[in-house]
Amino acid sequence: MKLAFVITPSRVWISSDASSGNWLEVATDGFRPGTEITAELPGGKRLRREIRAGSSYLSSEDPRAHFGLDAARTVSRLLVRWPGGGETRLAEVAANQVVEIEPPEQRAASTSSSVAYAIADCTRADLKGRSVARVWDEALLDAIRRDVPAPTVHARNLFHISAAMWDAWAAYDSAADGYLVDQKHEAEDVRAAREAAISFAAYRLLLHRYSLAGGLEETFGELSSTMRSLCNRVDYATVKGDSPAALGNRIAAAAIAYGRDDGSLEQQPNVGSIVSRLRPES
Repeated sequence: MKLAFVITPSRVWISSDASSGNWLEVATDGFRPGTEITAELPGGKRLRREIRAGSSYLSSEDPRAHFGLDAARTVSRLLVRWPGGGETRLAEVAANQVVEIEPPEQRAASTSSSVAYAIADCTRADLKGRSVARVWDEALLDAIRRDVPAPTVHARNLFHISAAMWDAWAAYDSAADGYLVDQKHEAEDVRAAREAAISFAAYRLLLHRYSLAGGLEETFGELSSTMRSLCNRVDYATVKGDSPAALGNRIAAAAIAYGRDDGSLEQQPNVGSIVSRLRPES
């Protein structure tokens, strides 16, 4: 394919000297960043795409995943992994079409009283296709909106919460490296363990970071209600043991300790005194 550009007026000339190949586009129900899609061709070749957000400048991402199939007229297997959990599998998908796929219905999970950190006989709230990490990201964004404008402070919190949740996820993956905590654990239900570890890590760290912020009462109320909606006990604070909750609490404790000595002056909330200390002498 050849491209020619004419600046004024703005035009793009396209001249193709090759025959066009086959293609497939996968459209999810709504914009769902984090969705992973794998297309396996008849010869065994696998093509992977991920629905992303945030990489376009002043424009929206294309919510569809595009696959160039060359001469293949079908996709032998199409696998869609949803960010909120669950998979969709299709077989023998014809090329040259847009396939629209909806996520599977998620059955509400009930917890058992045998899990010490979980609320007994609790039915988890419907996450509407969102991952647990996304739920905590939204809670953090709400806390930021209530607080005073402090871009660097909030950017630091966004990064540390992301790092803590990553460490909770990576603990159940043998190949992933943690950022602040690099522990390895096993679980029969890896997804449930990750969700619990992520929740306790995010909850404890957010409680600490926004304990002196504006809108404190409302923020603490939302954080607690978020934990309860996920069937987690807010009073489970132990850091001992191999449970996902204890792991999450340890990760939060490590992040809090790291934040005390990272140069942010976190323990000195008086902004005026900080500014006076940083102002050069006249």
